[in-house]
Amino acid sequence: MKKIVIAGAGIGGMAVAGFLAKLGYKVDVYEKSESLDKMRYDWHDDVAPEIFSELGFEIPDGSFPKNDWTFVAPFDASRQTMHTPVENRDRSIERRAINKMLFDNANGAEFHFGATVEKPITENGAVKGIVVGGKEVFADLTIDSLGLNSFLRRQLPEEFNIQNEICPNEKFVAYRGFFNRLPGKADESEPSRVYMKHLGENGISWCLFDHNPNRMNVLIGRVGCLEKETFDKAMDDLKKKNPALGENLERGGIVCEIPIRYPVSRMVADGYVLIGDSAFMTIPMLGSGIASSLAAAKILSEVIEKKGEFDKASLYEYQYKCFKRFGAEHCGVDSLKRFLLGLDDKTLEWIFGSGLLNDNDLKNAAAGRLVTIKVSDYPEKLKHAKGHLVELLKMKVALDRSHKCFKIADRIPEKFDEKKVSKWQKRLDGMYE
Repeated sequence: MKKIVIAGAGIGGMAVAGFLAKLGYKVDVYEKSESLDKMRYDWHDDVAPEIFSELGFEIPDGSFPKNDWTFVAPFDASRQTMHTPVENRDRSIERRAINKMLFDNANGAEFHFGATVEKPITENGAVKGIVVGGKEVFADLTIDSLGLNSFLRRQLPEEFNIQNEICPNEKFVAYRGFFNRLPGKADESEPSRVYMKHLGENGISWCLFDHNPNRMNVLIGRVGCLEKETFDKAMDDLKKKNPALGENLERGGIVCEIPIRYPVSRMVADGYVLIGDSAFMTIPMLGSGIASSLAAAKILSEVIEKKGEFDKASLYEYQYKCFKRFGAEHCGVDSLKRFLLGLDDKTLEWIFGSGLLNDNDLKNAAAGRLVTIKVSDYPEKLKHAKGHLVELLKMKVALDRSHKCFKIADRIPEKFDEKKVSKWQKRLDGMYE
């Protein structure tokens, strides 16, 4: 029986553990948390509900439709609300409920809690297993589900052609906390406010009405790092602009790091696969990666069932299908995100206040889909561009570049050929240097 080890019980890692155990593989999951109850953040996240039915799962109990979001430009100069019918909204689902569901589904796999994965075992250009707590654990396949700062990915030899480190501007450092809601103080017209480049900082903050009527959902996040001074100023400003936000922290209160970039351009090697945040499978605009990680888990299990081998040529079909499913669009969205973060505050205020980006544009970007402005759309867009023709042209150039990134990513070679894949990889990575 072939042995598979999964380093880290991330969403994608737990999901694929269940699928592979049902295929008859010996699956061992090594997770640094001390127990199942201590895994995962104490909050809920938004997930496209279709992914659960696609994978044969029930939507966990306690989920609810997310609110419409109002996007607020820097310094509160302008705002735009994204309206979505309730039946079409993503569902907010408790992280620990997803965790329990995936754990129960993986009842054929063996979980080792309190197990810190330290480094990969490599030999002759292949991964042969992992070192856990000073002990060598050999396996036919190692699945890396350790997250953004994976010790395995960061220690792979250069010959693997897998990007080890992430750039500072490709990660989002975010505080998430749930505070008491003060009665009689709320502005019901805008239940969910997302502050773009809040106070001119490179990142976002939000203050949302939680589904619990006695709580407010707060996030303060910045690209690269979150200094205490930055956090304190942002929290003070949120309290001034959202009088319903109380002082008492009731849930969360944790700072985490999330990748906000296109997927890693090489996901596989002999005996090794990246999945979830380890492979940067998050929507670059918002950092949500649950749906894409679950989809990747299903794709990987199907490729393994079909191929039965763990060399990179066999595993490569997994990367190809991930890029076709969501990765190529995430490449385009990442390009647009970098453009928006690089804008000065006044231009960003104009974009959000002018209506240049409409409801559909915002929904697409938030969902990890390309923002497309057709030629027939430009007469309407020009109405919003009086005195801002230069900014409109910059926006068009940025959208064209976003689509170019998508097209390059979407042209990923279908079959593994080291020379062709390396050439494609170099071109794609070059778009973000």
